This record gives sequence, C-alpha cells and structure tokens, in this order.
Amino acid sequence: MQRRAPRALAALLLVFALSVAAVGAHECSEPGKWFRINLGVTGFNDCHLHAWAARYYFPGDHDPQWLAIDLAIQGKVGEAMTFRPDDVHVIRPDGSRTPLISQRTYRRQRTSLLPLLLQLRGGANRSPGECANRLQFFVDNGVRRSLADVNQYRCVQGYLFFASSAGRWASGSYELSVGGDVGLRIPFEIE
Repeated sequence: MQRRAPRALAALLLVFALSVAAVGAHECSEPGKWFRINLGVTGFNDCHLHAWAARYYFPGDHDPQWLAIDLAIQGKVGEAMTFRPDDVHVIRPDGSRTPLISQRTYRRQRTSLLPLLLQLRGGANRSPGECANRLQFFVDNGVRRSLADVNQYRCVQGYLFFASSAGRWASGSYELSVGGDVGLRIPFEIE
C-alpha cells in the first residue's frame, strides 16, 4: 500500500503538470489582429480563433433601424469556446452597447426585416467563406439555438440582427463584441 501511494501521487502530479502546460500552451503571446477584407467585411485572427464579420446596412434599401452582421468564427484550439445571444453586442461610437434583438422581436418585425433578409439571402453575398454549421440564433421556423460553440474542428456562421433605438444607425466606427469564452471584438464602419 505504501509503495502505491508514491506512484499514485507521481501520476497525479504528472496529470496536473500536463493540464497546466496545456492551458499555458493556448495563451497568445501577441494580441490578435483584425484586417479589412473588403468594404463592409472585416476579419480577425489570433492564436485562438479566426473570424470575419460582414456588415449589412443599406438605409436606402430597407428600414434604417436594422443592422445585420454575417458572422463566422472558427476556433484554432481543441477546447470548445462557447457564446450565447446575450454575449453579443454592437458597441457604438459613444461606447454604449446595443444587444441582439430577441427571437420574439425577429418574428414580430419580420415584415420590416424582409427587404434586408432578401438582400442577405440574395445574389451578391459578400461573405468570404462558408461554414458548415449555422449559428441559428434567429429562425423563421423550427428550433433556434441558444448556445454556439467553436473549436478547431467546428466553425459556425450566421446572421446577427440589431435594432437602433434612435431609428437609424449614425455614421461612425463601431465594434461587434462577442463575449462568452470567445472574447472577440471586430471593428466596422457605417458610412
């Protein structure tokens, strides 16, 4: 029994040391970098994830209250990084936060969102890629997701909808903030 105790303790210490080393291996030594792909599309890259966001705001073509962002996130590490709809905001030029609209608001406002939805699903998609897994925080029918997870094998992509309390989005510099385990902020402009 006494001979097993040192072996068990050594095995336990080895497991602990490996788990601490694994956590330390995923820390980024350099901050992430964002880059502009084209007008309205911004990318982000660091040692944890790769993401891009395409901003859709055309006040002349649809109700200027609505802003849509096509977001795709791919993890670069094996551990899942999760986020919920409540973790997603647009940070305005004045620093205030605008949350995602709710599924209930999405369904109630479907008529005013329809021109924007037709543009999103229509011909000229400016998104630089496609992910196999849909984000599905907003659905026309069926079951919506209340949690998204990404890792090195799982990419998610989907539309995010925001409503301006002022009735339209002012020109300026904004940021898309995705909290949870992701901790992502992507800048974008509204002209």
